[in-house]
Amino acid sequence: MPTSFEVLYLGNLPLIDTTEGDQFVDQTAVNSWLGIYGSAADPLASTDNVMDWAPASFSGGQATNYDLNNNTSNDTFTVDGVQQTHDATMIYNATITYFDGTTANITAVVSQATNGDTYLMPEFSANADQAAIEAQPIQSIQLISPIYANNNPGQAYNLVADRQAADLVPCFTAGTRIATNRGEELVEELEVGDLVMTRDNGLQPVRWVGRRDVNAAETLISPEWRPIMVRAGSVGPNVPEANLLLSPNHRVLICGEQASLFFGENEVLVAAKHLTGMDGVDWADQATVSYFHIMFDRHEVILSNGAWSESFQPADYSLRGIGDDQRNEIIGLFPELENYTNGAGWPSARKVLKKHEAQLLTS
Repeated sequence: MPTSFEVLYLGNLPLIDTTEGDQFVDQTAVNSWLGIYGSAADPLASTDNVMDWAPASFSGGQATNYDLNNNTSNDTFTVDGVQQTHDATMIYNATITYFDGTTANITAVVSQATNGDTYLMPEFSANADQAAIEAQPIQSIQLISPIYANNNPGQAYNLVADRQAADLVPCFTAGTRIATNRGEELVEELEVGDLVMTRDNGLQPVRWVGRRDVNAAETLISPEWRPIMVRAGSVGPNVPEANLLLSPNHRVLICGEQASLFFGENEVLVAAKHLTGMDGVDWADQATVSYFHIMFDRHEVILSNGAWSESFQPADYSLRGIGDDQRNEIIGLFPELENYTNGAGWPSARKVLKKHEAQLLTS
């Protein structure tokens, strides 16, 4: 399972682990967290509240856990690239409310850093609670009552580092022109075996093409499924050559002196949603969209509407996001992906920037 994943930010809350040296937390502070987080006006699933969690260091204690006792261990992680120290984790009986008003009851894992920043975590196994977290975009969560470790009032939890992850699969939209050996072709017309021009390996055969149609009802419930509009010339001189619609997590190649200065790389990949600080890049006001995935024998960088962007890169989160039939088709072609975890064995074609890193290039 991955150690990097998305979390939902609940806010900066009162510290519950006020005394180090044991496994216990302040019950009054624990109860102060009871209540509702998120609303129709400020849903938890908004882009401001969805953050990227990644491990930083494990110092003492159990190497696979973020430990509760900071006297023995100061385990650190990053959220959107900013390092924090794990303080405590609690579990609550909770109710999720989705964008459409329906609800689900879960036991919610909630973790806090020593600065008070508090997050709703994914589960460490693919259980019913994780299914509820992934079922629809979350508008709010109500923490109802604490569940203490070992049924011992006041006893909190370590946080298992390996957890589930879910994300929208990066893909092209219908109408995107892809450079091939026959010239530019619409992405929706590509077939397995077609030769596509890649930046690193010349013409490469398409091994798999997938499609996901998102309708108006889905984008109404899940506005973050809308595509990103990258307008002509917004990434560079005449790049792209025509307006380019991409899924929010589809990564675009950014080249130039700034990338080299900040990251020691002449070329980096940046998710389209992290380019919205640039003039000409923004969320598209589009209710329906057809997303297409193109896969090769490796992660490639290909020309789309005259801009270099990534091909489908199978990882644990992306393989879960495409549906059983398409996932089984890919695993039939690439059996080694059946136990695929956290991108290992299929490296990215370029360094991939986190949100805070991308801001250095877009501000």
